Amino acid sequence: MSADARSRESRGWVRDHVVLVTGGGSGLGRALVDRMLEEGANVAVLDKSKSKLEALASEVGDCVTFVEGDVTRLADNARAVNAAVARFGRLDAFICNAGIFDYSIPLVDLPDDRIDDVVRLISEEDWENIEINSDPSAWVSNQ
Repeated sequence: MSADARSRESRGWVRDHVVLVTGGGSGLGRALVDRMLEEGANVAVLDKSKSKLEALASEVGDCVTFVEGDVTRLADNARAVNAAVARFGRLDAFICNAGIFDYSIPLVDLPDDRIDDVVRLISEEDWENIEINSDPSAWVSNQ
């Protein structure tokens, strides 16, 4: 959807907010980007595919900024946050859409060998900032 094509009257619940969407170049992430634009947000997109970012850039207006990077890397997420703040002056929401497959079950129910898959993607220094909630519906979250 072209940002120029969206109606100013249709701006909604995130009007004038700044939203960062990881994995926003395709799939669910792209749908989230489109929805945020429809609702009036300024959007930053982190995606590891340069070609997907270029395609998205050709379809949307100037209310989107793009960062090529890997959501599994803390430094790339930080660059995306910094890019959003540099471009729009703040960040109101971070939608961490892309990542590893969670096998569609809560973390506490993952078999040990699957948890190892998750852990391998998180660097040792990231563990200092991670809390695992004991709630059965909880996910690993960075504070």
